[in-house]
Amino acid sequence: MKPYQDATLPIEERLSDLLGRMTIREKVRQTDMVDGANLVSDRDPVTRRCTDKTRADPEKLRAIVGSEGIGCIHDLVPHNAALANEIQRYCRENTRLGIPVLISEEGLHGAGGAGNTILPQMIAMAATFNRDLVRQAGAVIAAEMRARGIHLTFSPVLEIARDPRWGRTEETFGEDTHLAGELAYSIVK
Repeated sequence: MKPYQDATLPIEERLSDLLGRMTIREKVRQTDMVDGANLVSDRDPVTRRCTDKTRADPEKLRAIVGSEGIGCIHDLVPHNAALANEIQRYCRENTRLGIPVLISEEGLHGAGGAGNTILPQMIAMAATFNRDLVRQAGAVIAAEMRARGIHLTFSPVLEIARDPRWGRTEETFGEDTHLAGELAYSIVK
């Protein structure tokens, strides 16, 4: 076992060891994010969503992830954690250093994917002025994402909506900085 793989060692020591082993290309690849649709087979051809038949495609993983690994995969929208686990297993077993990958998804009005709870957009939640309601929404999104093997979400959008012509206004908590800050704190709590 290499020092970076030893969970009993301090994080700083593990990171120092890992970074010392990584090539420049491997470090750059950790900053890369790829579309999950390019890594799987048997996705729904119309919606592009994963189904219970969707599997990680070893040939596609080999071509895109390679031996250097990848930092993040987005828009996979796994049907369940099994698909995310297949991809993790591939990355651990087939890349030089076995670094796991982050699975990311949008979470602007709930966790993406069939069967998940659909919530109002952030600006609608802001209109309630209800921090507890927003905190509960965040808890639902987090639980549903974890159940599918998703590690991070691109939400909430903490931009202050000053110009309604902007195409992502509905993803924000609105134009009031105090309210946006309070609700941002609540949803990630």
